[in-house]
Amino acid sequence: MSGLTLSIDMLGNDHEVAVLRLAGFIDTNTGPVLSNALAKLFDSNRFKIICSLENVNYISSAGWGIFIGEIGRVRNQGGDLKLAGLTQEVDDVYRVLEFDAILKNYKSVDEALQHFN
Repeated sequence: MSGLTLSIDMLGNDHEVAVLRLAGFIDTNTGPVLSNALAKLFDSNRFKIICSLENVNYISSAGWGIFIGEIGRVRNQGGDLKLAGLTQEVDDVYRVLEFDAILKNYKSVDEALQHFN
């Protein structure tokens, strides 16, 4: 698999939670796909976001930078950005970089959805 593909679903009682379902890898070349999707959500005043990463096999430092760079904006708007379904390889880097102190990770999209009030 090469590149990055994504789709967006709206979930929750009032369809207030955006779920970005990502597949492939996130690096300098593919990061703009993720950045553009987040920008469109922000433009639509959507700040409750779950990123489903079960089909992402690699995230570079540039990719992690997108998540870390946007978390402040999301939380300042009363929302949150949650990760779901990290593969073992992605989870290992997530923990080594101690991003678990900044971004919450859940086993599934359903579990992450339950943590939005």
